[in-house]
Amino acid sequence: MSTYGRNVHEVVRHVLALTIYMATVGSFWLIAALTTTGLARIPVVVGYVAIFALSAGFGAVQLLRMPSVTHPLFRTRKVALALAVVYGAILIAVIVAAVEPVGALSGALLAVTVLIVASRFVAFAILRRMR
Repeated sequence: MSTYGRNVHEVVRHVLALTIYMATVGSFWLIAALTTTGLARIPVVVGYVAIFALSAGFGAVQLLRMPSVTHPLFRTRKVALALAVVYGAILIAVIVAAVEPVGALSGALLAVTVLIVASRFVAFAILRRMR
């Protein structure tokens, strides 16, 4: 892989790491608020979805702001798979938050947050194999 390709690889890793970090921290705050203060379901679900939408959107915008010559690298199989793992986990988190019954909501949010954290390691393992 060229030096340019390695640099793009590092930027993709950094954007994914930052996206997952933002989503994870935000979701843990919401889970804590849900379990300690007894907030109603609607504000928690809206906050959870908003945090994931903002963090995923932030990551997508950062990737799109990269020079256009890097965009074909996003279509390589491994980078596309790494991005799909992370954004798929975020999509699952949003769907679970929307449909989970109230009684199990905090446990479900914790489970999908763990899924998102795990997606980071899977995505990084996929990207590492590019080298």
